[in-house]
Amino acid sequence: MICSHTLGSRKNDLLAKITNITNKKSKQLNIKITIDNNILADVIQRWCDEIKKIETINQNINYVSPFRVSGFLTFWIRKLKPFSVIKYSDKDIEKQIYVNEIFALIIGLILLYGLLNDKKKINSGAFLRLLTSLRYNSMSPMSVALIYEYLYE
Repeated sequence: MICSHTLGSRKNDLLAKITNITNKKSKQLNIKITIDNNILADVIQRWCDEIKKIETINQNINYVSPFRVSGFLTFWIRKLKPFSVIKYSDKDIEKQIYVNEIFALIIGLILLYGLLNDKKKINSGAFLRLLTSLRYNSMSPMSVALIYEYLYE
């Protein structure tokens, strides 16, 4: 169960987990990145604030939808951009441009898989369209959550 209280007490753990996931996936993608820990801490704070706001508005629910939890994290990573590429080749220019959107989706989907205990495969076309949309279109945290929910139907 996800709630603002449990998220708030684990901010350092969340920071470490996101950093570990990012370091592992950046090696798999063959790019060298840097993480701005101050921005990442802000991502986590804003994410926790969003969850707390939902709990406050909907006092009659005892948990927040996994789609919202993961969608909101994806949104804040994409919005605040804590990652940057420090070494890339010309053939990897798209990885540099999309680095925050790539890691926002990867981290959001890993969280969603864990919360749902289900690792649904998302086809590469949908992943690329969502990546492009995150980069170039205006989105709210709720719109990302709704997209995740739609992908799981």
